[in-house]
Amino acid sequence: MKKSLVFIFRPKRVFKLLIVIACIVTILNVIWDNLRPGEFQPMPHSEPPEIARGEYLGWEEVDQMFRRYTNARVVDVDTGLSFAVQRRGGTYHADVQPLTSKDTAIMKIIYDGEWTWRRKAVVVEVGDRRIAAP
Repeated sequence: MKKSLVFIFRPKRVFKLLIVIACIVTILNVIWDNLRPGEFQPMPHSEPPEIARGEYLGWEEVDQMFRRYTNARVVDVDTGLSFAVQRRGGTYHADVQPLTSKDTAIMKIIYDGEWTWRRKAVVVEVGDRRIAAP
């Protein structure tokens, strides 16, 4: 009996179990936060309001507005999910990275849980501007 209690309560195993539980709770929170309905509920075959769309701008204007190390919010047009990013570089395009692990988890949800270079229609919110992006 004494040996089985020591086996169950080994500190390393308890620590690993707590890490797994924390990861599961974080993932469930991200999914729950993003499954709640947003403000806009479109009717079938209706057009979204104009404010939900992004402006179509040339790269030169976007490059001036969305400089390196500037934070922005990326909104997926298909799902409505959004995550925060920071521009890190890019010439004639913006190389960005998610700001937090929660933002990374949301990005992976948008892309069906896998890393990919597949393009998606998004709106990038930089300051008070909304920019259409492929």
